Amino acid sequence: WRSDGTAGGTFALATTPSTSTAQNLAAFGSRVLFQASLGSSGGELFLSDGTVAGTQLLRDILTDRGNTDIQQMLPYGSRLFFRAPTPQLGTEPWLSDGTQAGTNVILDINPQSSSTTPSDPVGWNGDIWFGGHWPGAGIELIRTNGTAAGTLLGVDVNSGGAHSGPR
Repeated sequence: WRSDGTAGGTFALATTPSTSTAQNLAAFGSRVLFQASLGSSGGELFLSDGTVAGTQLLRDILTDRGNTDIQQMLPYGSRLFFRAPTPQLGTEPWLSDGTQAGTNVILDINPQSSSTTPSDPVGWNGDIWFGGHWPGAGIELIRTNGTAAGTLLGVDVNSGGAHSGPR
């Protein structure tokens, strides 16, 4: 929905009755990214500029009509950081520039293993820091500059695989 605070200025953005409730909203410049569902997509990532014509499915991450559980959204410069699961990768960190081609997983931190499950992201000193599962270290602080090469174990508080569980 979009509203200017009046009854006449309140209207639905989606054009189909099968659209679900928008959730996990994040401001993205002059637009908003959010999770919603169309009958053809399940819960996926949408982008809106506040108009009917400018509201669209940005990326169908979980293509089997299941719901992609998009969470932990954080604006990062002109991009948006979030976490999302796929059957192939598990729950890993993603970054979007607001285009379909520019919405991608940053790095499969735990390939052929469990998910990283990024949590509580914050921007600090030009990087995004978040708690997550790092191979051999457990649940620790991870940092990323938005690239695979720039995604590193930030701090291993409890060395040797014991979790520190940062929040």
